[in-house]
Amino acid sequence: MHDEHENTETAQEDAGNEVSRNSRADNYLTGDWIRERILLCDLFDNMIPAEHRRSGITGGITSIDLVGKAMWVTFVLVLLSGIGLLAGYSPVLSGSFTSVENIQNSMPFGWWLRGVHKWGTDLFIILAIIRIFRIIWRRAYRPPGELSVLVAIGCLIVAIAGALTGYLLVWSQNTSGVYGGLGLRAGYMSTLFGVNEISQVDLSNIFALHIILGFLIMVIVLRIRTMPRSRWPQWRDFSNAIPASIYWLVIGGLTLVSLVFAPPLGSVSDGLLSPHPILADWFMIPANQMADIFGTKISMLMLVLVLLFAMALPLIDRTPVRGPRPVINAIVFSTILTCLVFTLRELGLNFTPAGAFWIILLIWVVLVAAGAMKETRENLRINNRTDEEVVEG
Repeated sequence: MHDEHENTETAQEDAGNEVSRNSRADNYLTGDWIRERILLCDLFDNMIPAEHRRSGITGGITSIDLVGKAMWVTFVLVLLSGIGLLAGYSPVLSGSFTSVENIQNSMPFGWWLRGVHKWGTDLFIILAIIRIFRIIWRRAYRPPGELSVLVAIGCLIVAIAGALTGYLLVWSQNTSGVYGGLGLRAGYMSTLFGVNEISQVDLSNIFALHIILGFLIMVIVLRIRTMPRSRWPQWRDFSNAIPASIYWLVIGGLTLVSLVFAPPLGSVSDGLLSPHPILADWFMIPANQMADIFGTKISMLMLVLVLLFAMALPLIDRTPVRGPRPVINAIVFSTILTCLVFTLRELGLNFTPAGAFWIILLIWVVLVAAGAMKETRENLRINNRTDEEVVEG
């Protein structure tokens, strides 16, 4: 049994070494380079052993490695509950809110279907964010895992798009009259499309987009999960070794939350243009606050730059040393604390836009500077150790 495990490790290392040789040759955008990276595309952490090897992590599977598996179970539950909700939902302006109300209060197990769909989507977004931070923290985007961070960010963007379109479909007072619940609050959709009001055609398009997103994700998931990975034998071993507790924890947790906390319904819309402030869902808090602090156009540019920076990390971070880097860790911590400032301000903490700006700027300057200094000291220590070994040799 031990010999078989050793052979598995050797085969996996050989595959990784071959990919690395292709990378070092800068054989970019060729068929082999793309094919090798696509085979390592990992939607739900089936390739954790390969991620550990790229990151220099020793030891077995930890709890943070099971985030992708929890995402998989959550995705299946959200998809199936969404299919169930189709039986009772009516995508028309005059009846959408009433149909959702009937699903919640009258349809058999409708409360469970809507709760699992809503809270499951929120859970999926949270897990996707954690997964992105894990990949960046571990620097798992190092060759040959350049596409890992792109896949993770893509999962998050599609999940937020699905959640945002689903948020609109309720057509309550909080969401009516504005694309994405942001036209009055932040102005994103009115800036992009020049519209503030919504019509029956728009609601139908949003409903179609919501369905298409679910179908598209399902096709991509099924395609990636059925790709041949015979060159990475441990993929099958890890996929078959997922504890059953993950499945029951997600299913039981979502059922319990749905039973205790009914998804917010609000009140029926009283017109195409809501007179009240639009209450966007929690995952839009950073976008709302950035628009309030920096202005809509600048905040949109900042969001795009943040996404581009995260996606370009495999090209920017070329340090050959495996494992976390203090500067990258400082960026992760700064991002988390910035979102915390946004959340506190959303909850009513009296930060003026200027005050929030200076707090965020101070966080980034202090943490990134501290990370840079720590990394400089570590590099000097490594260089000194190398010089000593050369002298001794």
